[in-house]
Amino acid sequence: MSESYITKEFMKLMKGSNAQIKNISELSQGEYGILQILLQGECDGRKTMTSGELCHAQNLTSGRISTTLKTLEMKKYIIRENDALDKRRTLVKLTEKGKDLAIKIKNKIVENVKNIIDKLGEKDSIELIRLLNLLAN
Repeated sequence: MSESYITKEFMKLMKGSNAQIKNISELSQGEYGILQILLQGECDGRKTMTSGELCHAQNLTSGRISTTLKTLEMKKYIIRENDALDKRRTLVKLTEKGKDLAIKIKNKIVENVKNIIDKLGEKDSIELIRLLNLLAN
């Protein structure tokens, strides 16, 4: 099997996966990532996070985070406010609209993963995880 064929097939699969998420929302990956981090924070009992914490979690620059947060705020998915104790810090929290969308997308991703596991079976799913971990490290 040629490298070109494998690359094309892989790209088709990735495009299909991203298209399913795009059907739910027009968020960029960065926007979605921030919503998911904030949602996870809420699940862990944190109602707000600082923009600096989001920078660290997403491995992005403060400028990139600021731009993304501005877009999410314009779409009414988040609220930004100054920290009452430290005016230099910006606190970010999900709106109900943002929380609802983040949950909807997360549920779609979970559904997609369950479909993959059903198609592959347990043994091949474990192998896929092993291979993806090789790529991630």
